[in-house]
Amino acid sequence: MKNNKIKLSNDFQTNSTYSEKEITFSSSSSSSSFLPSPPLSSLLINILLNHTSTVDSKKDDFKAKKGIKYEISKSKSNTSLPLFLNPNNKIKIPSKVEHLLRRRIPRSILQSIDPDIEIAIDKCLLFISFFSSTYFKLQENSKFDGWKSLKVDYLQEYFTNSSQDYKKIITALKYNFKTGPIIECDEKKVLRKKNYHYRLGKAYIAKGLKNYELKTDTARYLLNKHFNSRYNLALKNIIANNVLNFYPQCTFPTIEVIDIAGKVHVKNKYRTKKGKRLLYRNKHANSYFKNSKELSFVEDSIKKYISLVENGLMIPRIGSAKSGGRVVDALNLMPSWIRNLIKIDGVPVEELDFSCLHPNIGISLYGGERKFITHAQIAEDLKVDIKIIKQEHLSFFNKRYDEMKESILFEYYMKAEPEMMKNLKNGKFNTIYEHKNTSRKLFAKEVEIMTEVIRRLNQVGIYVGYIYDALICNPKHTSYINEVMSQTALDFGVYTKAKLPERFDAKTATLHSGNVVASSI
Repeated sequence: MKNNKIKLSNDFQTNSTYSEKEITFSSSSSSSSFLPSPPLSSLLINILLNHTSTVDSKKDDFKAKKGIKYEISKSKSNTSLPLFLNPNNKIKIPSKVEHLLRRRIPRSILQSIDPDIEIAIDKCLLFISFFSSTYFKLQENSKFDGWKSLKVDYLQEYFTNSSQDYKKIITALKYNFKTGPIIECDEKKVLRKKNYHYRLGKAYIAKGLKNYELKTDTARYLLNKHFNSRYNLALKNIIANNVLNFYPQCTFPTIEVIDIAGKVHVKNKYRTKKGKRLLYRNKHANSYFKNSKELSFVEDSIKKYISLVENGLMIPRIGSAKSGGRVVDALNLMPSWIRNLIKIDGVPVEELDFSCLHPNIGISLYGGERKFITHAQIAEDLKVDIKIIKQEHLSFFNKRYDEMKESILFEYYMKAEPEMMKNLKNGKFNTIYEHKNTSRKLFAKEVEIMTEVIRRLNQVGIYVGYIYDALICNPKHTSYINEVMSQTALDFGVYTKAKLPERFDAKTATLHSGNVVASSI
């Protein structure tokens, strides 16, 4: 098993200081995900081609650290976790929480969880680590309020020593310190519709994260049992398994390279998929900027990148029916402009996505007449900037029906597709999921299409990075993948096509339909 040591340099000169780190990933099985972004400038491409991460290879096995018993399940499907995943017993927790649990909470509360105080603290911090992802989501989405749904059966499975463990942990974390509780609960649960939602208390939410290494064998066992369970589930899912086979192909950028790219993007007035302009914070608070909600800061992107890679890449997670079974992994959580710095065989990855996928899925599902709808076409018809149409399409079909009426797209579709809009309206009212039923159906069809695309690619030995309705790949496969994506969508009755990257030159492609040769892949 090969290990790739990725050195993150400390040459990143901003408001944060990052020490030099080596991150070890194994080349066993792997893959990835991502969100589309604008093409790279020629300057940035040259920068990427001339900068490489520090890579070191050696043989190693996934072994427990000396003196630690992992007790991983011995089911037939069990496989040792590859080293590019999370075998290091480290978790992310909010700053200051550990101190409260060690110094401020009554010992009797901790001992109700476990007579061993260290085990009790470790279990509490394992629970708290569930909320590490909300830290970055709060930075990126001004409408997000920090709430996270946690299923009872998930908590019972995670804390297996007792089905009641999680309740005692929640009680401890809801203890009312002078600064308030560590976690809050909305105390609202609706059968088959809504689980309890939790979030970090006001004193700890969005206050930063730190690494914490579990201190007890019991907690290490729970964490690694969880990793093992998720890994086995990932192996059985076509998209997630593909992701596991894609990860080892990737060379990840150093902080130095990311910083260089950040400067280029800021100079070129780069905007994210959500339309936010990329900018350096330069030690200023958000309040310093008049329009901070319209900005995305380089420093925040780098913090998120480090969080995603420094302790090993996350095991792909298969989403619930609410998300249509979308797979979440380290790459689709990564800021897209950083993800585009990843290399395969020394060259930056190429990115392909579908043209106007969800509107065309909506027409397919709800009885529309038109085919091959594009953002550009609608923008021309309405005589507005295409950016406005793209932005509106991100949420239009998923809104409440009365909210849809406020969109510039409402009157357009009412005239162009009245039958579809009638069926769409009925679909939002005649279900227990109400207006959210639309997004469930759109996501499910998207996942169905992407699963088949990836299955067809895997059959000829091509593994790709997956980002919901988009793929990243080795540039030599771009032409062939484009054809597979377009054909698969048509096979599912969705009239759209995949788009070639703007940087793509067909003359440089080595794979074409009908000419897939194993030796060239």
